[in-house]
Amino acid sequence: MPRSACFRSGLRLLAGALLVGLGACRRAPAPEPSTIPLQTKADSVAWAVYQSVGGPAVWDPVPFLRFDFRSSSPEDTARRPPRRHLWDRRGGAYRLEMTRGDSAIIVLFNTGTRAGTVYINGTATADTSFQRRTLQRAYASFINDAYWTFMPTKLFDPGVTRTYVADSSTAARDVIQTSFQNVGLTPGDRYWLYVDRASGRLDGWRYHLEGDSTAGPFIRWTGWQTFETPHGPAMVATRHEFPNGRVIHTESLALPQTVNPELFTNPAARLE
Repeated sequence: MPRSACFRSGLRLLAGALLVGLGACRRAPAPEPSTIPLQTKADSVAWAVYQSVGGPAVWDPVPFLRFDFRSSSPEDTARRPPRRHLWDRRGGAYRLEMTRGDSAIIVLFNTGTRAGTVYINGTATADTSFQRRTLQRAYASFINDAYWTFMPTKLFDPGVTRTYVADSSTAARDVIQTSFQNVGLTPGDRYWLYVDRASGRLDGWRYHLEGDSTAGPFIRWTGWQTFETPHGPAMVATRHEFPNGRVIHTESLALPQTVNPELFTNPAARLE
């Protein structure tokens, strides 16, 4: 699967997670227990995680997602600029706003075709090499940042394998491992999800990225917020806390029913 990345500044991608299926231009219907049988303990735990954030009945109809994504560390002397996202889940149109040095970069593209235009300080770039690289980075940012934010909704995507880890599970927590079958850019990535048995909610995760010699630390998922939708409440963890004090933040999160269509075509339009 595509390697996700923890975000520091500008366009730099570091290390992280991955995403199945979010990049499709048109989304397949979310699975229901009647169409995807819960055949194993891991399936049942994964389904509890999905249901704890609203389940497919809530998430599948959501037409747009709006969020900012940034990280912070104890040594920071200034607030790092976020990546700002707006996604049309039905048509695949995407708007990504970033900062590189003193320049504001806006990328308008489609998650299905990955084609689009890169604007620097409001002007379309004439540098075709820079546009190609930036479109690739923009797509990777979409994959990474959306996975960190919405992973509990992706556990039943095609190619995801779920395994119950009995040796790590306790009376309070179930642990499942997710791996991936020939999907994405780094299918060797693996994730361990630590799930509260009482609520089904994800307490945190660890991951081992393809090519790395060791697994990463336990990262707590906190800052849970509830967002009302026409189909019921959706829940999202807005903080991911590392042992060293680093935090990945999801901010300005919204699940709007409509947006200004110019946001996907006009770099001068403004995200709220």
